Amino acid sequence: NGNDTILVLEELEEGRQKDILRKNDLTLAIPLSVKGETIGVLLLAEKSSGDLYSSEDLELLEILAPQMAVAIQNAESFEEIRRFSITLQEEVERATKELREANEQLRVLDKLKDEFLSLATHELRTPMTAIKSYLWMIMNRAQGLDDAKKKLYLDRVYHSTERLLNLVNELLNVSRIESGRLKLTPADMNLLDLAHEVTDELSAKVSERG
Repeated sequence: NGNDTILVLEELEEGRQKDILRKNDLTLAIPLSVKGETIGVLLLAEKSSGDLYSSEDLELLEILAPQMAVAIQNAESFEEIRRFSITLQEEVERATKELREANEQLRVLDKLKDEFLSLATHELRTPMTAIKSYLWMIMNRAQGLDDAKKKLYLDRVYHSTERLLNLVNELLNVSRIESGRLKLTPADMNLLDLAHEVTDELSAKVSERG
């Protein structure tokens, strides 16, 4: 209760405090206070010699009590700091682990993006080369081409343009790959048709270069 008075069994009036001391075979109760706040109580039984506590004993205890209180408070503060330090260290280790895992995921995504861009850039060249080559043949060899040949070349330019647009759309999906929102839908395809398509796209360049 913030009272710094030493309670001496023999000096107490009959009541609750004296009953508590007597019941527990205690002779003294010395409050331990720091800045007016009681943080504990030092309890002493009778002296082993059987003598009563002298005034000098009480004066010594009055001097020691504040020092003991400060020491106890410092010990509690040290324990709190120690526990906080342990908790902080655990939090730092957890955060470091999460950061390490996030960095590893970023490295994987960055590698996937680089591979995708490299592949996409390579794939873009094929339809662009076909478009350029067929248009060059139509523009520079128009007199030697009949309408059927021109239509065939224009059809190939059209299909190459469609393929180019599809590749561009796939390239735009890089952001979805990075965020994990890209959904792949496997589907059957005819590899022979694809081979013919690529052959048609490249035939103009082959012809151009002899």
